[in-house]
Amino acid sequence: MLDAKLVTPCGMALTLASEMLSNEGNDFFDKQDCELKAFPRLVETLYTLFPRTSFCLLLDGLYANQSTIRLIEDKRWKYIITFKEGSMPERFPEALTLAGMQKANRLTVKLPRLTQRFAWASDANTTAVPRNRPLHQHLTPNA
Repeated sequence: MLDAKLVTPCGMALTLASEMLSNEGNDFFDKQDCELKAFPRLVETLYTLFPRTSFCLLLDGLYANQSTIRLIEDKRWKYIITFKEGSMPERFPEALTLAGMQKANRLTVKLPRLTQRFAWASDANTTAVPRNRPLHQHLTPNA
């Protein structure tokens, strides 16, 4: 099942829409392949149910590809796609360079037992590095 959730500021997650994963025509089950095929159906369902809502989608690195980004941009939605080394090896050095030039795109969150450091690249060419995607997250336990 692929779900679209609305996450509230207090962390409560409410399901807005779901799509069944199917592996029709395949002899073996490939969960990631199913999710990539179900995603466009989920986007269309969300758009049908909430045609005037401007969503910001938070997606994992599986969705860091041009067809996903084009689909989201066609709906005039925003997106954040996690991006870590290995998910797009041909683009990772380019993304790090871009993030290094955008010094304002940094956030450090200190919690009682954990420090989180975020960095991201914005307004990149979607044929090279998808826009508005966090590049990496570092978690450092506090001493």
